[in-house]
Amino acid sequence: MLKALSKNPLNRYQSAGEMRADLLRAANGRPVMATPVMREDETMAMGPSATTRQIGGTGGPPARVGDARRRKASAWVLAALSALGVLAVIALIAGLIASQNDEPELVAVPSVVDKPVADATAELQAANLKVVSNVIKQDECVLNNVLTQDPAAEQRVEPGREITLQVCGGAEMVKIPELVGFTKAGAEERLREANLVPEWKTVDSRDPKDQVVRVPDVGKDIEVGGKVVVELSNNLLRLVPNVVGSTEAAATTTLRNAGFKVNPRPGQESDDPGRVTAQDPGANREAKQGDTITITVTQPRAEPTEPASPTPTTPTPTPSEGGGGGDGGGSGVIPSLPPFNGRAND
Repeated sequence: MLKALSKNPLNRYQSAGEMRADLLRAANGRPVMATPVMREDETMAMGPSATTRQIGGTGGPPARVGDARRRKASAWVLAALSALGVLAVIALIAGLIASQNDEPELVAVPSVVDKPVADATAELQAANLKVVSNVIKQDECVLNNVLTQDPAAEQRVEPGREITLQVCGGAEMVKIPELVGFTKAGAEERLREANLVPEWKTVDSRDPKDQVVRVPDVGKDIEVGGKVVVELSNNLLRLVPNVVGSTEAAATTTLRNAGFKVNPRPGQESDDPGRVTAQDPGANREAKQGDTITITVTQPRAEPTEPASPTPTTPTPTPSEGGGGGDGGGSGVIPSLPPFNGRAND
């Protein structure tokens, strides 16, 4: 305190920083760096005041001039200023001590590297720390695990400090683009731009050959470099023309010109024979080129036939009982004759 209020400027603190450093040392019970007050013979001599003058031209001490009451008032002002200075120093010391007591206790940052980000976040928040996560796309890491943390583990930081985590996001993903209507070459180029590999599959379709007709997983996320199934048209499907009502000959020609085989099947008898009454597959249905179309054709009615005249029958005579046709009492059985031996009876 005496150093701060010393009359000699060289004996005072040369900067506010020096004074603050000594106050902190004193508050912590450590030795201060203040130098001792200079002795009287070390003080700097002040020049003659503008208010003094020589009396009688001699070399004696200068005489003071001025009002005694004014000098007394100046002394009171100096005393008041000194008191205010003392109070200010006391207030500064008290403030420094209070600020030291109010400083929050530092916390050690937990180690969360290689832990799942959910567990790491919970652990850091339990230590009264904030968490900022950044996802890093990498192939060779455990998905959603912490890769790095900043500040590092075991560092002591203020409560509420933000801890930045780098989290494994797995392989880089890309959406499968829409390719329907593209040619095979155009689809391959589009997939190459997206760092994807096509896997071609040919399907029955009426679209031009090798035109993309479907991408099963369009819009889904896939790893960069993954394979994408792309279905291409083989241009083998055709619409079956309508031949119902045509003659068998005309229907056969129409179907064969469309690339189909024909299988006529007899239908019902009709006064208009040779007319197609049904077809399978039906009209405007899709069928593969070379498939067989079955047509049902009416048949002519059969000519009516007259019944044949009955053939007259002759009744077979029945031998009368008793034989010989007489009235004798024969048995009605013709007696058998002995075989002829070529000799006349004697």
